[in-house]
Amino acid sequence: MQLRIFRHHNPAQTYRPLLDSFYCGERYFGCSCMDVIIKVRKRFLKGDMILMPNVKHFLGVIVAYGLSALVTLLAMPACMEAQTASQTMQANISPLGLLYNFSNSVALSKAGTVFNTFTGSLTFNYRARTTKSTGAGSITVKATADFSPAGGPSIGTPPTTGDKLTYTCSSASLGTPCSGTQTVSLTTAATVLTIPATSCTGGGGTCSGSDPNTGTVNFLLTNDPKYKTGSYSATLTFTISAS
Repeated sequence: MQLRIFRHHNPAQTYRPLLDSFYCGERYFGCSCMDVIIKVRKRFLKGDMILMPNVKHFLGVIVAYGLSALVTLLAMPACMEAQTASQTMQANISPLGLLYNFSNSVALSKAGTVFNTFTGSLTFNYRARTTKSTGAGSITVKATADFSPAGGPSIGTPPTTGDKLTYTCSSASLGTPCSGTQTVSLTTAATVLTIPATSCTGGGGTCSGSDPNTGTVNFLLTNDPKYKTGSYSATLTFTISAS
């Protein structure tokens, strides 16, 4: 219910907007708003003149309708009821692998006797998740660019048979590190570690107890006296896969 009072310069029109602004709804009183306005105007107006003897009754009607509307609103708890809805959510968890925290380069150096083998180590971090029962994962390494410039060590065409770049795997916190000595190739990726099915990083149980996981590779390069002096570099690419 709404009651609005307007100020107007013509006394004869003072109460007309007031009466025209007296509303009710069919939901609460069983009549349309226009029905109420017509009934009120017939009862209290003669043309544009207010019938003053009925003002007291008019005010009583306003109070009565106002109280009725208030009681009606209070008796409608259904309008205030909360509604709930359920929504199903689904997540498809796929096998994944991630390699990171690699050094920009590995410096190969020798120690001990003359022409002793050059050595250097690389430690990296990884995360992996493999499919339950049937999954598997691995980390491999392959040379994608041979040593340059020419005249020094070479992976593809070593100056002496038996010259090579090899590596061993000393640790892996998830999966099994390679065993024995592995040879780096320009054509074939060599295994660094393997990850079994139902594996995952962190969480314990069938997963590793650490996050991230850590692996270490130790490189060895033949120190052939045929190598010319200078600085040489090659590019190795590590790849992680998970299924």
